[in-house]
Amino acid sequence: MNPVRVSSVDNRQYILAIVLTLLGAVLFSVKGVFIKFAYEYQVDTVTLLTLRMAIAVPVYLLIGFYSERLYPQRISRKQLLAIACFGFLGYYLASYLDMQGLHYISVSLERVILYLYPTFVLILSAIVFRHRIKRREVVALTIAYAGIVLIFVESLQFDTGDYVLGAALVAMSAFAFAVFMLGSDKHIKLVGSVRFTAYAMSAAGFAAFVHYLLSARSGLFQQHSEVYFWASVLAMLSTIIPTFFISHGMKILGAKKVSMLGVVGPVSTLIIGVLFLGERINTVQLVGMVTVIVAVSFIVILNKPDKD
Repeated sequence: MNPVRVSSVDNRQYILAIVLTLLGAVLFSVKGVFIKFAYEYQVDTVTLLTLRMAIAVPVYLLIGFYSERLYPQRISRKQLLAIACFGFLGYYLASYLDMQGLHYISVSLERVILYLYPTFVLILSAIVFRHRIKRREVVALTIAYAGIVLIFVESLQFDTGDYVLGAALVAMSAFAFAVFMLGSDKHIKLVGSVRFTAYAMSAAGFAAFVHYLLSARSGLFQQHSEVYFWASVLAMLSTIIPTFFISHGMKILGAKKVSMLGVVGPVSTLIIGVLFLGERINTVQLVGMVTVIVAVSFIVILNKPDKD
């Protein structure tokens, strides 16, 4: 009786982790929709990012404070500095570039370009750590970027240079996040995912506040009420909640499975963009998006053995 009961509990935990991971991926993905809604009220990127962080950071600081009680080993100043640097890179700079790019391109294309970050991780691993790229991975890389080119060529028939600028900004965001993913793994293992996320997000929030002050803006408290509403939704539904959903998924499922389940992100964003933002996607663009999603998923499968 007892083995059956334990197996049943483990199975329920596994299913719960899958559900939470899928929900987390969807919530992360729809942030572009919330940002687009906020932009309708003429708020600029820096102000919206500052409002988002002003709501999220106190929650992360509180979680970080209480999580310290769960770990016997304190975080050193050197580790805190490293976490702050990765928080700036992966949570502030990547977010800023992504939000700025959304001024010019659709949320569907934004999510597909962001989904290229595993390809950047693969390329950076080869350059920095001398990891050999397999022939199958080269084929998958080629197919992924061919899909992006297909989307670009088709979309350029209807869009101006701003479209290229927006796509370039989002691509730089994906690259920044890839560097973050590649370098932060060691520190996450040393201090724990909860503490790392809490302190890295807090550092990102501090960077956003400094950026706002240096930009000499003064409209933080003079925005339309809808801007504060969408900033709150962005902070809670597309920042805080999915962070811990994904963290739980990483703990139970492992990195590779979480990355594979992340494919639901571009798909859900495509559907939501069409339904709520009225975005139009023709057959050629759809084929390009599917090509990118399949190729990147294949790279994720090949790139990392599931040792969790």
